Amino acid sequence: MAYFEHICEGGERWDTLAQQFYNDARKMHVILAANPQLISPGPTPLVLKKGMRVIVPVLQEEAAPVSVPPWRA
Repeated sequence: MAYFEHICEGGERWDTLAQQFYNDARKMHVILAANPQLISPGPTPLVLKKGMRVIVPVLQEEAAPVSVPPWRA
């Protein structure tokens, strides 16, 4: 799995990292899943501490659906 290693500057959140790296805050679950050591045991921290190392997986780009005009189908 290809990934980036991000060093938190403090005050960052999981959703802001997803927005920064994936341009989609809803993909924070991908980053959470790649960092089980940061989310267990106990409750998941909402705000990341300065100096925390977070693994950010590289996502495969989704291919855009090919649009074929109805007369060519």
